Amino acid sequence: MHWTEIDWKRINPIHDDLLAKVRSETGRAWKDANGELHSHYKEMPFWIVLHEDGDVRQAHAVFREIVRPALSEIEPVQCTVGYSVVKDGKRRHYFLGTNAEILNDGGLLDD
Repeated sequence: MHWTEIDWKRINPIHDDLLAKVRSETGRAWKDANGELHSHYKEMPFWIVLHEDGDVRQAHAVFREIVRPALSEIEPVQCTVGYSVVKDGKRRHYFLGTNAEILNDGGLLDD
């Protein structure tokens, strides 16, 4: 299979499984979570809303452990994650845009 050809019949169930696992942490690791598949962009985005004053590092540790086993299986599709949290009365956003950034926190989670 040419690298630009993606077997979406294989990727779709992986996405569905990951989304179910991410949503199962709602109420514990975070307040709300959602995701979808953008085949045109070869992207698997997730959006996570943390509890007020939630710890983005702790939430990301949970998310990373959920998606880690699948990241090599979905290549060249890139998993992305956006975190939103209210800290000190201000909404903050954190974004990791590649599989590699998700695995190593991308340095974006440092305050």
